[in-house]
Parts: sequence; structure tokens; C-alpha cells
Amino acid sequence: MIIRFISEVSPYKIVKNNIGRPTSTNCDYKPMSTTSETPNIYLFPHNVLCFSSMMKAVRMGGTKGGGCIMLLLEDKVAIITGAAGGLGKAQALAYAKQGAKVVITDINQEQLDAVEQEIIAENGEVLSVVADIGQKKDLEKLVSTALDTFGKVDICVNNAAILANFKPVLEIDEEEWDRILNINLKSIYRLTHLLLPHFLERGSGTFINVSSIGGTIAGVGDAAYITSKHAINGFTKQLTYDYAHKGIRAVNLAPGLTASPMVNSAVEDQHPQALRQINSTPTGKIGQPEEIAFFSAYLASDYASRINGTTMHIDGGQSIGGEAKWVDPTSHNTQS
Repeated sequence: MIIRFISEVSPYKIVKNNIGRPTSTNCDYKPMSTTSETPNIYLFPHNVLCFSSMMKAVRMGGTKGGGCIMLLLEDKVAIITGAAGGLGKAQALAYAKQGAKVVITDINQEQLDAVEQEIIAENGEVLSVVADIGQKKDLEKLVSTALDTFGKVDICVNNAAILANFKPVLEIDEEEWDRILNINLKSIYRLTHLLLPHFLERGSGTFINVSSIGGTIAGVGDAAYITSKHAINGFTKQLTYDYAHKGIRAVNLAPGLTASPMVNSAVEDQHPQALRQINSTPTGKIGQPEEIAFFSAYLASDYASRINGTTMHIDGGQSIGGEAKWVDPTSHNTQS
């Protein structure tokens, strides 16, 4: 398969945010860490459509007392993998809405282009790079393109992942096992290895590693997927142990069952493993990508500087161990 980078097909698709920052005399716009006279801070969740919408909200009474808008990721540069759909797309949109310049990547160019256009439509700044994260040379190109374009990277969101459709061990051959571990785990090691020297040179950098509830329990995926997610949790802890004293943060984001084309299809097919997960969640609901994405943006921000080396569950209570009947994983396997 030939992997094409957008930079090789057309000029970089970068759009500068043409919406100005607050400039009124009553808005002393400074980072929280640099002044003891911090203005009122207004954080806007994922359903705020664009910067102009935020300004409208402020004009409708939000600036009472001389406050101003503080975007969580103002002037940050974030690489987000698996950004063509699902949680990756939601995070790309959320990060852009919170002021980040986003470098989005996926193997699916058509869907990636669509996400790029959504970000542009909301006055975001975006660079899209088509890449196979399972290939080292593609990751090298991704990082070099991001650095050449923006001059820095502050955040890396390792989001891309695949699974083997709830297969038990004996139904996963070695080739499939290697493919899943390569995408889900080795790509994180490689991307970390590529970005870490840059982060260390700058004295700061944040890795958001999208794990799963499957990083702490079994029965929410196949053997290869569960293994990869457990390993991500361990990798993140050790990464923090090794480099936190040099300004590096690494956090696991662990969603529970979350709406996606794959999950929606499994629920529609009445897949027993998917239904068991819903039944084991105290809220009885499937999570929405946007709910998780805004929390991810917060974790990537400087306001979460004390959160490091840990796993943050956002799963509707699924990880506390609700009542759920065991399901034989060999009894029902649908093809994705």
C-alpha cells in the first residue's frame, strides 16, 4: 500500500485563525501562572461551536467583573493520531476549539480531509498528514512535518488503535496479534521516541495516551487489544517515572464503551460482549466521544500539570465492576 502525505499531493493545508483574541482594556489576558491578579476564567465545553460563539456568550454577561476568555490550549501544538473519526476526530475538534494548532493524522485521506474542513470552518488552525502509524518512516515524516511547519510540538495524543472483534486467544493468529500490537502499542513507543528529545530540549511536553477500561480489566475486547491497553498503562507510568523531573507529563485516558461506528454496529447486531458492557455500566449508557474529548483537552492543558503518570477513567462507572453476566467469547463473533 502506498502511503501518501498531503504535503506530497498539495501544499500544506494550514489556515490561520482569523478571529482575534480579546483586546479590550478591561481584559488583562495573562496565563494563570504569571499573575496573582488572575481575571475571571470562562471555560467552554465541546458544544461551543467557535470562538465567535464564545465571544457572544461573554458579551451576554460573561465578562461581568472584568473577566476574559482563557482557552485551555492557547498557542499549543498537538499531534493527534487516528483523527479521521470517532474519539480521534472529537479530540481534534475539541483541541482546536480550545486554541491548539492541531496536526491530525490517519490512514484514511477522505475522512481526514473532512475533519480538516470542519476545523477550518470553525476558524481552527490545522495541518493534516496522511500516514500509516504502523510504519516507522511515516511517523518520522509526521514529526518532521509538524516541526517544520509550526516550529514545535507541545502535545502528543496517541489515540489510534484497532482490535480483533472480541476474539479469544486461539482465534487470533500470530499475524493479527503482531498487527494489533504494532498499531496499538509499538506506534506509541516510536512516536514517543521521536518526540521526547524535542520535549526534553524545550523542558516540557505532554503525552496523552488513549488507553481503555480494557487497560485494567478483561472482557471488553480481544486478547491482543486487552494486552496492548494494559501495556500502554505500564509504559505511561514508566515514562513519567523516567522523565517527570525534566518537565515531561504522560497520562492515560481510559474511556469505557464509547460510541463509534464499530461499537454502534456491535450494539445493533446485539453482540453479547457489547451488551454485557452496557449492562455493567451503572449509568446504562454508551459514552459519547465529545464528552471524553473535552476532558482530554483539559488533561493536555497546563491546568492539569499535577496529573502525571496515572490513568484517568471516564467510563460512566464501568470500571467499578457492575453486575454483568459472563459471556462465552467463543459463542459469537461478528466480522467488522
